[in-house]
Amino acid sequence: MLSNPEKREMLYLQHVEVCREKLIRYCRRLAGDALAEDMAQETLIRAWERLEQLDDPHKAERWLLSIARNLHLSNSRRIPEPAEEGAALLHPSAEEEVLRQEHYAFLNRLLMELPHMQKQAVYYCCMLGHKPARLARFLRVSSHTVSARLFRGLTALRKTPRELD
Repeated sequence: MLSNPEKREMLYLQHVEVCREKLIRYCRRLAGDALAEDMAQETLIRAWERLEQLDDPHKAERWLLSIARNLHLSNSRRIPEPAEEGAALLHPSAEEEVLRQEHYAFLNRLLMELPHMQKQAVYYCCMLGHKPARLARFLRVSSHTVSARLFRGLTALRKTPRELD
């Protein structure tokens, strides 16, 4: 059915792309304002990759929203929230340990204020040292999506005043 690239593109534009605004609104309800655009983009990418699974083009909207819902459910289950307490780092002196704990608690509070997907990207890439490409494979999203989430999360953290209560 979709062997011809022109037919494939026409089907996508006529039946999938026209649902973009409704998809973004739906993603906003599922994941919040901060993640809606990323989630909608990832949904459209998956829709393009799986376009041959669309049996009835007139049901494209329902099919697209189900992809978004499944993507949201999949991402919600896959990686747990970063833990409230982290593994202790070794420091030679007690003073340094107290400073490290205060710094960690402050950083953790800032991290918990980020949207879920940005929080995951910052936690797994910056705190645990995973590469964005590895996290992207794990989340089944593009590495550009993870990099964008990481950038937005780090930008938000940089904008936060660095003074402790």
